[in-house]
Amino acid sequence: MSNVFGVLRASKDLLGALKSVPRSGAGADSSQTASVKQAVSAGYNIATGLMKESELCWNWGMHRDDVREELRSRLTGNGLGESDGFSEELYFYALRSTQRDAPRPRRMLEVGCGPGRGLDLISRLDEGSSFVGLDLSPQAVEFATEHCSNSQRVKFVQGDAEALPFADAEFDVVLNIESSHNYPHPERFFAEAVRVLKPGGYLVHADMMTSSFRAQVARIRSDLGHAVEWLVDEDISEWVRASVRTRMKPDSYFRRTVRENVALPSRIVIEPMMMNVYGNVFVGEHNGLLSTMLRAQFNKVLRVDSYRLTLGRRTAG
Repeated sequence: MSNVFGVLRASKDLLGALKSVPRSGAGADSSQTASVKQAVSAGYNIATGLMKESELCWNWGMHRDDVREELRSRLTGNGLGESDGFSEELYFYALRSTQRDAPRPRRMLEVGCGPGRGLDLISRLDEGSSFVGLDLSPQAVEFATEHCSNSQRVKFVQGDAEALPFADAEFDVVLNIESSHNYPHPERFFAEAVRVLKPGGYLVHADMMTSSFRAQVARIRSDLGHAVEWLVDEDISEWVRASVRTRMKPDSYFRRTVRENVALPSRIVIEPMMMNVYGNVFVGEHNGLLSTMLRAQFNKVLRVDSYRLTLGRRTAG
């Protein structure tokens, strides 16, 4: 975690690439698309390297006492393990929204699975099902494959969210958590997700939202109305902020883990940067001058104003 220059360079490249992507009109052109995907892959390769040294977080997470208790009651073995549990709560809450039918073995796909922690958790909650995780980052896929606790039922592949390498109607559930804001053409992802879903299958989407991205997703959902019955569109910002605010506290699991694994002087830059990557841009906690300056840079690209969970069901047509 001490490679401060690599982390900063990857963050700068990713923010610059995302800033270039229009969220209206024709969308990204071919050169913008290539630069965004290259920057996303490089950034998540580095993020995976951070996880190799310590169990950090997979996403901004969420927290509600009742969700935490229900999740604990469902888990066996080591429970939440070495984690603050907020990322797990977000995955559990998102997946819980698909529990509308009689329990049965299902085939699930997570698009943008990162290092695979979320899919590994879900495989422990849904023991009769099989799972595939897809990510653009080769290092994330390698890490996920090596560290998955249920390798017989969970497989990971490298691939593009906007061109899924799967057959039509192959999955019962497609899950996408805090990933689509990185896609230069999210409309292609949503169309692909619908294509690989079986009739009656569920599309679960959760992500941070800027005003322009929220409007873009609303247009995409409207365009897909002939193929998807949209069941849930829930603002979960309050619970996501509860997670982030806890992580921003000086004695939190998140802050302690960063300090224990990043030596000075790199920590002076890495810690406030990681705080903003993991949600301080959403809650605006004042944690020193450098953190405030970095938050301002993030906000020039991703001025997040909400966090939403969406559930759709593939129609038979």
